[in-house]
Amino acid sequence: MTLPRGLYETLLTEALAAHLGALGPRRQASVEPLRDPDAADRLALHVAQLVERVVEGLPEGERARRGARLARALIGQLVDAMGTEGVADEAVNIDLAEGHLLGAIEAHHHHAGDPEEDDVEAGDEDGGGVILLQVLGFIGPAE
Repeated sequence: MTLPRGLYETLLTEALAAHLGALGPRRQASVEPLRDPDAADRLALHVAQLVERVVEGLPEGERARRGARLARALIGQLVDAMGTEGVADEAVNIDLAEGHLLGAIEAHHHHAGDPEEDDVEAGDEDGGGVILLQVLGFIGPAE
């Protein structure tokens, strides 16, 4: 693995540390401690990338089912290790057995025979804008 110069801001794993050891004399790595304000983001990104690689490596047709099983197991491990402190109930008490995904929530389409209270009311049909002005003789019809 060749590591080009650049800003990484990635967790230092044992494998990455081994690659850094082989940089050579002309390049130097800057390694810093993981700071508390960055911990949640950096750790979550690292785990998410690992899960993505694992699920992508599963055979086609098994990714959703086995990936959901993996997610359920990871969530279970998190709850066992840390409890549910700081985790919303809906994030822990989920059923990923089928691996379903919420695609969207859309407005219900109303039918003419099924009016709703929040529908826009019809305009004032008592007056007639241009027609009223034509009747009164202020303007004529378009020619």
